[in-house]
Amino acid sequence: MCDLMAIQNKKSSDAVAIVSCMDWRLNFAIDGKISELKREYGENITTYVFRNAGAGVKAFEGSIKDIARDYNLKALVIMPHNEGCKGMGLVFDALKNGVPISSDMKSQLVDPFEKHAFSDTGELERINPKVQAEYARGFLDSSVDIISELVDLKRVKIPEDGEHRIFIMKPGAVKYELSLDDKRGGAYVLQASSLNEVYPDLNVGVNVLKMRKVIFVTSSHEEARQVNTEIRIARMKLGNGVELSQVSTY
Repeated sequence: MCDLMAIQNKKSSDAVAIVSCMDWRLNFAIDGKISELKREYGENITTYVFRNAGAGVKAFEGSIKDIARDYNLKALVIMPHNEGCKGMGLVFDALKNGVPISSDMKSQLVDPFEKHAFSDTGELERINPKVQAEYARGFLDSSVDIISELVDLKRVKIPEDGEHRIFIMKPGAVKYELSLDDKRGGAYVLQASSLNEVYPDLNVGVNVLKMRKVIFVTSSHEEARQVNTEIRIARMKLGNGVELSQVSTY
């Protein structure tokens, strides 16, 4: 009975979800979007943020379905970007140049573009919002607003560049100015329910973008225990030469 009541109470709560790219230049824009959504839907709205290479919705389908099941999901906001998205570069190389790519990355990022025409990475960036929205509409109820817009990095404030490293966080929305200790410049962010959802993207960050520092951010003792396991798995998969660490915000 108590479990049923808890589920019913949760379902009566509103939530929104954001899917965006891991690129560090988006950190201010996402902070701003979270504030905008709170103004539109109310300060108490539950907000989840998911980030990977290229703002690929498919990787987070299961987690977004869980949110829609447990909450009154009001909107899914998709925020890809222009000005050199590395995820779109991977899609172009895989589909146009035949560059090998992992099966997970092919499924999550590349496959949704196979039926779309494009001539260069700039065109891929421009059609990405439509591609991601079409995929999301395929598994979300029509009552959920899908807002998919290209973030023009020439028109938004971006942090000053800094040391490039990867932060891995859970989807609960925490202002990056707090969770990244105000070191947003150069901070690539992966946000997911589990490491499995973004391991292909972590691999891209390490092996394609050549980043050598990976920081797991935790906001509770429970998360810290889970992350300890994920760090051990990441260390085994990534091997030597990558510095793995953990920081807490609690």
